[in-house]
Amino acid sequence: MTERICDWSELAEGGWKTLLVGNGASIAIWELFCYSSLFERACELDDGGLEAPEKGLFEQDETDNFEGVLLALRSGERVADLLRVETAPFKLSYGRVKRSLAAALRSVHIVRGDVPEGVLQKVRDALSVYDSVFSLNYDLLIYWSIASDEARRFPDCFFSADHWFNPADTTVLGGRTRVLFLHGGIHLETPDGVRVKKRVVADVGSLLDAFGEDAAGDGVPLVVTEGRWQDKLKVIRQSEYLRFAFEEFRDAPQPVVLFGTSLETDGHLVEVVKSWGDVRLAVSVFGQDDAQRIAYCGRIRSLFPNACLVFYDATTHPLGTSDLRVPLDVDERIAVQGGVAAIVPTVQQRVEQLVGRAEGLREAINEKHYEYMMYESAGVAEEYLPYIQLDINTLGWELSQVEASLAEFGVFLDGD
Repeated sequence: MTERICDWSELAEGGWKTLLVGNGASIAIWELFCYSSLFERACELDDGGLEAPEKGLFEQDETDNFEGVLLALRSGERVADLLRVETAPFKLSYGRVKRSLAAALRSVHIVRGDVPEGVLQKVRDALSVYDSVFSLNYDLLIYWSIASDEARRFPDCFFSADHWFNPADTTVLGGRTRVLFLHGGIHLETPDGVRVKKRVVADVGSLLDAFGEDAAGDGVPLVVTEGRWQDKLKVIRQSEYLRFAFEEFRDAPQPVVLFGTSLETDGHLVEVVKSWGDVRLAVSVFGQDDAQRIAYCGRIRSLFPNACLVFYDATTHPLGTSDLRVPLDVDERIAVQGGVAAIVPTVQQRVEQLVGRAEGLREAINEKHYEYMMYESAGVAEEYLPYIQLDINTLGWELSQVEASLAEFGVFLDGD
């Protein structure tokens, strides 16, 4: 079946109510946001990255979620204090992990001064046509855009004077676009995994510098970095703000536009969209390879068999146009952001990164196939099989993207 992928101009007047925006929107502005994992990035950094003892904490819990490890360390420190045993190791590791998260984010994040005001204005214009915007991104691009809006058209539901989220105070008046961050953000923090506060500084541009500055402070960055969607959902259910955002997405006004995300790695959101039944859903499509675009559309149809789907070229949407792109060679310099070198990799380094990523994906796919066969042969937990297959499909798609990137460098990997 050949899918028709239309220009956004053909759909723009479709009465769309909700926008769900993913990392593709950030990559459209700043290419370095094309990272696979903050945990992997933190492990790669020579300056400010995770050290061996802290890597062991992630490995022991089989997680790549910074928030969970930080909260566990803070909890351990409090228990140690109650038992009158040494708390210094907990404090030391807590500070190191928090600094590593900040370093990983800053190492790929564009600085505020390099984002033209015209770009932020275009982002605001693109968001303002919707009643609700839900972001999956924890970078600051959308926040910078809405925070610099003089007309205050984009309420984020942090209405209290001290910037704490209050579940009882979330009413938004008509005529404005509500913006919620489903997976948290650099500008949000939590002391206990439940309550959430928005970080506010005099200059929103300095938020990136302030992030992770107080490594020993009680505020844990609210960024959901878990890889498995089941683990993401556990974090979401614990947090007052994230739970509210998730529930609001579940009841989001329709029809809905997806930009820069397919939800293939976010099963908790896939289930929400499935529950909408025959919802009208516009899904962005990236890339130039026709076969890959068609295969991608097929996967989306398999995810949402009852939805009324239409596909559009992402580069024709206001959030995906080429005039948003900020060149990587800004000021023709090696950017040093918050003391952490954000070095644009050489061709050789990039190829090595891609090859390593491909090998990791192949290993993960093999493990998922084995897991599927074990469940299938045992005849138990059959309800998990579709989700394991979804993981396999998602990993396979990501592997195809990595291999396509390697092909651009003339590198072709041997098949298994």
